[in-house]
Amino acid sequence: MSHTLQVHDHYVYVRMTSPRFEFHDNSQFVQQLLEAASQNPNLVINCASIEQISDEELFQVKELYNRNRQQAGIIVISELNESLIPQMEMIGLHCIPSDDEAADYVYMEQIEQDLLRSFDDQEG
Repeated sequence: MSHTLQVHDHYVYVRMTSPRFEFHDNSQFVQQLLEAASQNPNLVINCASIEQISDEELFQVKELYNRNRQQAGIIVISELNESLIPQMEMIGLHCIPSDDEAADYVYMEQIEQDLLRSFDDQEG
């Protein structure tokens, strides 16, 4: 298997264990990510094992990112090789140096969304 998955209170943690993403033809990876995102759209994906990202894989990550945004979720990439960060940032993903910082980032984003919702409720 190319990854492990753990469900936390505020996010789903995915640790990649292979040097590439596995987005081919409805792979188990894609199915598990979609299922996890339907339960909690906030994903922290640890990419320490990823050695390269093809254009096709980047497109697939962008598709997943767009789906999560529709569900008011976010995807945060942690521990990605510095040489690959520009590719991920180009498609709008946040790359965070460590898992702990990525979890904190998700938590702070949730607080911000909750505050914005409460302001909207007060105005409406």
